[in-house]
Amino acid sequence: MKPYLTILLDSFRMLRSKAIFWVSLIITLLVAVLYLSLGFDEKGVTLFFGLTSFETELIRKGTPSAERLYLGIFTNYIAEIWLAWIAVLLGLISCGSLFPNAMKEGSAGMLLTKKPSRFGVFLAKFVGSLFFVAIQVILFVLVVLIALRWRVGEWNFSIFWYVPLVLLVFTYLYSFMVLIAVKTRSVMTALILTLVLWGISSIVGSIEGSLYQFTQTDTSVVEISPSKENNEFEDLEDSQATDRWYTRVKAIYGFLPKTGRTMEIADRLLVVNGKRGYNRGSMLDIMMGNVSQEESAMAEATTLAANRHSVSYAIGTSSLFALVMLSLAAWLFCRRDY
Repeated sequence: MKPYLTILLDSFRMLRSKAIFWVSLIITLLVAVLYLSLGFDEKGVTLFFGLTSFETELIRKGTPSAERLYLGIFTNYIAEIWLAWIAVLLGLISCGSLFPNAMKEGSAGMLLTKKPSRFGVFLAKFVGSLFFVAIQVILFVLVVLIALRWRVGEWNFSIFWYVPLVLLVFTYLYSFMVLIAVKTRSVMTALILTLVLWGISSIVGSIEGSLYQFTQTDTSVVEISPSKENNEFEDLEDSQATDRWYTRVKAIYGFLPKTGRTMEIADRLLVVNGKRGYNRGSMLDIMMGNVSQEESAMAEATTLAANRHSVSYAIGTSSLFALVMLSLAAWLFCRRDY
C-alpha cells in the first residue's frame, strides 16, 4: 500500500509545483470572495461588503427572497459557469501532462521497476489528479458555505453536493483525455480533442433538451386545441416528427458524457427555504416580483427540461463512458514499452 501512496503523493506534488495550480487557486478564492461581498440589509441589497447598495422592497435582509436570490446567483452563475466550466477546464489543463510525462523514457522506467504494478501506477496517478481538483472545489464551497451563513443566517450544507458532482464531470472528460494522452503522448492533442468532445456533448445535450420541450408543448397543443380537423391532423404530424427526432438525438446523447445534466442534479438536491429542490424559474420570479403566465410557463418548462433525465441515467451512462475510456487507457498504459 505504501508504494501506491508514495506515487499518489508524488503526482500531487508535481501538479502542485506548477504555476497554474496557484493561479487557479487564487482565481477560485477571488471568485468566492466576490460572492461573499454580496449581502443584504434592511433596505435592500449591498455590494462589495457594503461599499455600494440599492434599495428594493422585494429583497431585504431576513426575507425568503434573499436566500433564494443568493442561492440563485450561486447555482445559475457561479456554479454553472465557474465550477462546471472554468474550474473543470483549469483542472484539465493542469493535469493534462501527468500521464505523458510518466511515459517518457526513463521517468516511467524508474517508476515501473519498483514494486507497484503498471495498473497500480496508472490508478495512483489518476486518483492524484482527482485529489488535485477536489482541493480547489472544496475550498471554494467552504467559502460559499461561510457566505451563506453570514448573509442569510443558515448553514446550508446541501451545497457540498457540488463537490462530488464537479469531480464526476471532471472524471468524464479526464478519462477521455487520459486515453488520448496515453495513445499519442501529446498533451495538446489530448486537450484539444477533449474540448471537442465536451463541445459536441454540450451541443447535442442542448438540442436534445430543446426537442424535449417541443415534444411536451406539441403534446399539450394536440390535446387541448379546439382547431379544425385538418389543423389537428397537421399538429399531430408535427408532434410525431418532433418525437422521432427527439428519440434519435436522445439515442446519440446516450453514448456521450452528460456534463450539463450532472451539474443540474445539484438543483434537485439543494435545500432552499427549508425545501429540497431549486426551481430555475425562481430567479425570474424574484427579480420581476410577479411574472406573466407565459413567463411562468417558460420557467416551468426550463425546470422540467433540466430534470428530464433521472439521476441514475445521467450519472450511470456518463460513468459507463468514463469506465470504458479509463479501461482502454489503462490497457494501453500497461502494455506500452517505455
